[in-house]
Amino acid sequence: MENTGFNVTKENGFLSNLYTYENGNLLLEEGSLKSRYNNPPPVFSAGGGWSDSYCGIVSSADDYFKLLEVMLNKGSYKGKKILTKSSVENMIRNHVGGLAYDDLGEGVGYGLGVGVIPGRNDN
Repeated sequence: MENTGFNVTKENGFLSNLYTYENGNLLLEEGSLKSRYNNPPPVFSAGGGWSDSYCGIVSSADDYFKLLEVMLNKGSYKGKKILTKSSVENMIRNHVGGLAYDDLGEGVGYGLGVGVIPGRNDN
């Protein structure tokens, strides 16, 4: 994953604009040139990254696909072991119980770096 980090640099790529879709129209949510992800975070939170609602990382679609492939293959990517199976299982296990709910009031949870829907990743 070469294009993933806590901020975007000239070396690892450029951001695209972030749009939302409302009433049949695309609305600019955040412009790429004014994004806070263009600069290093001022402090690192416990998760590493921004200390406010922008916690986390930025990544290219290709890098994100690689991560998903590792998760789906229980830690392997193109036949090479990247993570142990138990690490992946721990990442997708809900660690917050029933503390969080989506817009429909249904329970959602959080693993280690990923959101989870309890009961959907049990196999």
